[in-house]
Amino acid sequence: MSIILPLVLYVPVNSLQLEIYKYLKRKEFIVPTNYSGPLRIIYEENCGEKFNEKNKTYQFPQDGILILFAKEDGGINHHYFYMNKNGEKVEIPQVDITENKKPTPSVSLIGFIEKNNTKYIDLYINHGNSVQYNFFGSNPKLDSLTTVKVNDCRKK
Repeated sequence: MSIILPLVLYVPVNSLQLEIYKYLKRKEFIVPTNYSGPLRIIYEENCGEKFNEKNKTYQFPQDGILILFAKEDGGINHHYFYMNKNGEKVEIPQVDITENKKPTPSVSLIGFIEKNNTKYIDLYINHGNSVQYNFFGSNPKLDSLTTVKVNDCRKK
């Protein structure tokens, strides 16, 4: 029975997950051209950028830290792009951080964090020439820049 139950439930549960995924609002994120390294999306800040319903995108600034008004959604149905020189979006494939061979460029979700009343997800863009990133530790430079940027945003 303990072997059969998971097998019986697998198809309906998986189908339900796929059905829910279809109804989640697709979000597109434009990454600065040839950017490599850590990215951070900060959620639930009143001063943050609102979702552009017209073209359904968010634009990362050059520092890689994007502050949003939106609620954190688990990073589901997110798509990341560079813009080519013709102004066309080129999707950056998403890969698991533990994969040994990653395409370049590629984006990996590192984790969801809540620290100092700030909710965010960390990502990493591997562009082949990226500096090694401490995936399971803190990033003091990014953390201090985040603190300054969030505080400045909240003062507006």
